Amino acid sequence: MRSLAARARSRLSRSSGPQTTSILLLGLVWAVSAAYVAGRLDQGWFPPDDGILAHSAERILHGETPHADFDDIYTGGLTYLHALGLRIFGTNLLSLRLVLFVFFLAWVPVVYWIATQFARPATAALTSLLAVAWSVPTYTAAMPSWYNLFLATFGTGALLKHVATGHGVWLLAAGFCAGLSMMVKIVGVHFVVGALLFLAFREQISPLRSNTAVAAPALVRYWMLVLGALLTLTIALLETLRYFPTLNAFTHFVLPTVAIGALLLRNEGAALAGPFWQRLGRLLRLAGPFLVGLLTP
Repeated sequence: MRSLAARARSRLSRSSGPQTTSILLLGLVWAVSAAYVAGRLDQGWFPPDDGILAHSAERILHGETPHADFDDIYTGGLTYLHALGLRIFGTNLLSLRLVLFVFFLAWVPVVYWIATQFARPATAALTSLLAVAWSVPTYTAAMPSWYNLFLATFGTGALLKHVATGHGVWLLAAGFCAGLSMMVKIVGVHFVVGALLFLAFREQISPLRSNTAVAAPALVRYWMLVLGALLTLTIALLETLRYFPTLNAFTHFVLPTVAIGALLLRNEGAALAGPFWQRLGRLLRLAGPFLVGLLTP
């Protein structure tokens, strides 16, 4: 019994060592990131950006509504958050950046946790610091794009937790983050697209795939469903290029989606397929909680 207890304590000490190191590195990354951004929070003022964000928030405090009483240049959700910031921290341009700083502090641990899913804690720490350096410190104005970044990261973390646990609540959380992101700025829809493509891939590699022979028409029906969805998505993305028809925009917004779509279509030809309705039901069970979370905000 003593020998068994000694071995158990030994295993516990070996497992707790890396965990303790990871927590210490997270604390170090968080402290360095907080100090670095706090020192730059009152720098890089650009009147058109800070002014329009604060002015819109102040009109909320006066009882007005975005897109009804005044033209909000973004979706409108962030304006309410900024109005709350003005109410808490005072009617001051820096108040908006303080709200941004709070969200930034919550974002850093999630970046670190995501990095630890693919690398050792030391590498994850360096990766997190690099991500921090190339994010908010480059321009500390409380722009909606930063919140799109934060919420997409939170949503990605939730998707990874779903992969690890299989619990649908994490899909709900990922969809909720996507909905909030679209309320901040409509470009949050790109995270929705990425998440749905991921869920389509997850369905393809599901271990619940049927081992029985499936008739060719059933295979073709699901392949056509995937193809139709990907073509619709590609056409929608190409439509957005009417407003900025550049090679840079095509490379960033269309090409990645087309590449992932090609991978999904290739997988359809190589994977062991199940009956059409079984696969469609499995896809809906994955996408359903995400879409409910998306629509909730």
